[in-house]
Amino acid sequence: VVSTQSTAEHQRPYVKLYTTARELKYFMMSLFLVYVAEYLINQGTFEIIWFKDMAWSAAVQYRVYQVVYQVGVTVSRSSASFYHFTHVHILSILQCVNLVYFICEARFAFTPHISIILILIFWEGLLVGGGGGPT
Repeated sequence: VVSTQSTAEHQRPYVKLYTTARELKYFMMSLFLVYVAEYLINQGTFEIIWFKDMAWSAAVQYRVYQVVYQVGVTVSRSSASFYHFTHVHILSILQCVNLVYFICEARFAFTPHISIILILIFWEGLLVGGGGGPT
């Protein structure tokens, strides 16, 4: 039995898949940048950002950073039904700004108080949670 379908008909699913992938590339690249920056911040800078003049040890400060981050993610994801991000690229830009700040902080230790770092970590969690919710 010889197929009488044309080559164009066989290629239609591939064209549709390519078109869909091309449309999703915008969202995928933006969210990829959000999560790469988040990983670099959490795993690359949190361990070396600590305040020596506090009663908390470096290990305790690191644990507090992780808890504040998770609270930010939880708040953002639980409020995702109230606000939908249509410009996902803004999340990636803001997260990359956070990454630059935390790298500079890890290198130069210029932030005067831990509360500023905690607020920025909460903000980072909000951005990651916003990217993970319905967009």
